[in-house]
Amino acid sequence: MPAKIYYLDAARTQALKVSWKMLWRDFTVAYQGQEIGQLSSSKALKEGVMFMLPDGRNLSAQLRSSMGQQQLELLLDGQPLPGSATDPQQQFKYGRYMLWLVAALNIGLGLLVEFGQIDSLQELGMGYGTVGFGVLFIGLEWWARTKKSSLAFYLAIGLLVLDVLATTMMAAPREGSTGTSGWFLRFIICMVLYRAAVAAKALAVAPAAEAELA
Repeated sequence: MPAKIYYLDAARTQALKVSWKMLWRDFTVAYQGQEIGQLSSSKALKEGVMFMLPDGRNLSAQLRSSMGQQQLELLLDGQPLPGSATDPQQQFKYGRYMLWLVAALNIGLGLLVEFGQIDSLQELGMGYGTVGFGVLFIGLEWWARTKKSSLAFYLAIGLLVLDVLATTMMAAPREGSTGTSGWFLRFIICMVLYRAAVAAKALAVAPAAEAELA
């Protein structure tokens, strides 16, 4: 049974556990080890439900579909639960991790192609250029991390799209198709990066709004 634990305070003493069975059945919420609510069907979870914690705070849970992927939205008094799927900090972190992953894969593949003298991949343009492509993503991660820049993620998406187009054009005369696995992987990566871009914008706006109120 899948389960996740979230902490509602910085000291990590207030534990909230959510668990469910396959296809989001028997969704259960427990606070400090005490069950506070359960849903038997995924339909009810898609419609959304509100639970009241013992201290009076409200926890809402809803299964949302975004860009072909289901996400469990957890809101505590209307704000994303820290560490949950729709928490901007969490989405921003996942986006940064994805930039590092793309960088590592490209640098590793580029070096492998060059030192391993893999002719078939060199003909597709892979090699030191691929290493440079990976280094560029390291720079984008630094920009995103230090400046909370949504533009860094959008540029990464654009580069991945251009990479797909270039690879397809170079592979077409040789094989006629690049397969669907590469397309699907890049789609997943772009989806994570897009969410990170939206999250970065929200995180950048939040301090400015707090400063205005002060």
